[in-house]
Amino acid sequence: MTAAVWFGWFAWFLAAAAPSLGGEDSGEFATAAVTLGISHAPGYPLYALVGRLICVLPVGNPAFRLNLMSAGCAALACTIAFACVHGEALRRFRHRPGVAVCAGLVAALVIGMAPALRGQAAISDKYAVHLALFSVVVLAAWRGGRAPALAFLTGLAFAHHLQTLYLVPALAWLGWRRGINIPRVRTALCAAVLALIGVSPKLVYPPIRAAQRPVLQLADPVTPVRALAYLTARTYGARVRGPGAATRWRDVVARLGHETGWAGLATGVVGLVLLARGAPPGLGGLPWLTLATGLGLAASLEITGREFYLL
Repeated sequence: MTAAVWFGWFAWFLAAAAPSLGGEDSGEFATAAVTLGISHAPGYPLYALVGRLICVLPVGNPAFRLNLMSAGCAALACTIAFACVHGEALRRFRHRPGVAVCAGLVAALVIGMAPALRGQAAISDKYAVHLALFSVVVLAAWRGGRAPALAFLTGLAFAHHLQTLYLVPALAWLGWRRGINIPRVRTALCAAVLALIGVSPKLVYPPIRAAQRPVLQLADPVTPVRALAYLTARTYGARVRGPGAATRWRDVVARLGHETGWAGLATGVVGLVLLARGAPPGLGGLPWLTLATGLGLAASLEITGREFYLL
């Protein structure tokens, strides 16, 4: 059933996929993947490396192949939403299989029908890939994944996009509620090493590749100071906590309603309430903390395209 859901969503996103370059940052990211270039801060080396592999697919042009990757990642995110809700409906709420399937499909629909996601799934941009990685981390945490595996997945998500920060308070809460105080030294070391391996493309690729002067180079992170400024997106500092906080919050709420539909938003809130009831220690707060952190960070930025920060 899960495979059928993925193929269904992939076909849905594929139908809207651009035949070549699209809008937003698709030209930049396609060029970064084809030439192993340096994209804008805070850098997306994981996209460039994986995208370079995707570009060898014998179908269409390189930009279309990357669009296929976006469609596949968007479909994966929808499938994970389906799997999470379907599994909870079966195991914890003891619903009949048909009811559980319907609940999972509704969850996937709320995400998959978001205009911003369908737009990102059609082009060679970063957000569909980010949503897939983000969803994998959430699934691992929700299913009780072990600390080393969760650390690696979180590091890998950070290697692609700093929006993974949305998960940090929720994961810290989850660890505390599960009673994880001081893990065994061996487990802690293993988790730290795997997290470092996961995030290593973010740390290693930019300075090494920038020194080689690739065709696309939108930054020059060759020294430690420049690399730190690049990786932390210091150039965006002026956009954080600027004037008009109330206006930004109204914009966040309006865009969230537009992306999910007000019925979808209400369904999501009801779903979160139901998931929190009787959930194992820490899990009930996981989606709520992630939601609150994401909305807060999205509202803190004076940017255009705020809907992409709500994905």
